[in-house]
Amino acid sequence: MLSTGQVYLVRVGIERPFAERDYAGATIPAPETSPFDLDNWSYGMGKRAAEDALIAASFPVTILRLPMVNSDRDHFHRIRNYLARVRDRGPILAPDGPHLPLRRVYGKDVVRAVMRAVSAGIDGAFNAGQDETLSIDGFLSGIGAARISRLPARFLWERGLMLNCSPFSEPWMSALDNRLGTEALGLNNTPFDACLAALIRDFGINAEPPPGYEQRPLELQLD
Repeated sequence: MLSTGQVYLVRVGIERPFAERDYAGATIPAPETSPFDLDNWSYGMGKRAAEDALIAASFPVTILRLPMVNSDRDHFHRIRNYLARVRDRGPILAPDGPHLPLRRVYGKDVVRAVMRAVSAGIDGAFNAGQDETLSIDGFLSGIGAARISRLPARFLWERGLMLNCSPFSEPWMSALDNRLGTEALGLNNTPFDACLAALIRDFGINAEPPPGYEQRPLELQLD
């Protein structure tokens, strides 16, 4: 089963990076803050229900818990939205205040992890993800962002600019401890710099602006 790091984000009182032992315990109630928060909570709770149902069925199951997946097939176009803004040489608009640490997984590493899980035949739940933990500033520097313009988070959300202006600035992002999965399943993780270089190369072949870039004129007006 492909699960998600959001099974940890709905837990009470645990800290990043989340380890497999953090799964068991009380969960937070449904948030009333926004439809976005409710959708993400529902996703995490739904994945927990699916995991629990498979475990309760008492047949062999390997569960891979994934953080955000960086891939040229990412249907949310997260890195592509950043790169499109870097190419036009304008600023990246991002919410002010602290950002969550970034700890992703490369799409091709997920494919290899699934193949390893099938061949290993080891029951249980395992985190998969990159080794490095990055800051938002470190990531933006790595893709060549010339400038970051920090604006109040509420301002960006109310104008509908989030999440396209800075997809990695949202509050429902997990960071996973990958040690158990790496050891038990023999998972190998592509260094983030190599992953990023491959994605930049892939996106350079198809330089068409991604969905979400149509709001760019408003972003430039607000800078």
